[in-house]
Amino acid sequence: MSTILDIRVRRKSFGDETILQGVELALAEREVVALLGPSGCGKSTLLRIAAGLDKDFLGSVTRATELTGQRNGGVAFVFQEPRLMPWLTVAQNVGFADGDRADRAWISQLLEEVGLAGWEDSLPKQLSGGMAQ
Repeated sequence: MSTILDIRVRRKSFGDETILQGVELALAEREVVALLGPSGCGKSTLLRIAAGLDKDFLGSVTRATELTGQRNGGVAFVFQEPRLMPWLTVAQNVGFADGDRADRAWISQLLEEVGLAGWEDSLPKQLSGGMAQ
């Protein structure tokens, strides 16, 4: 199996407080990994670094896009809280990354797979917390 993500964090700090140090993690295709630890230990920080949302650290992150040239490298990041744009419908939120090229049939299929068929034209405020997640 080929590596899709290689993370090496020598040090990540917030001010004088070191949050991560000496973290090395390589993920392979089709591998499922769980990050466990107490609140405040750096799990979300490591995920933000892996996703490229936090670049202020000593170390490196190499993704499949750099290794294989794939468009998205098969790596995704899901926030702990829903990050829906309140002015867009559920379908528009799901297809947001593709903009005007978003395939309505594909969006409907995805919503059906997660039990949200029929909610395509709803606004996020009309969803329960679990539905939004």
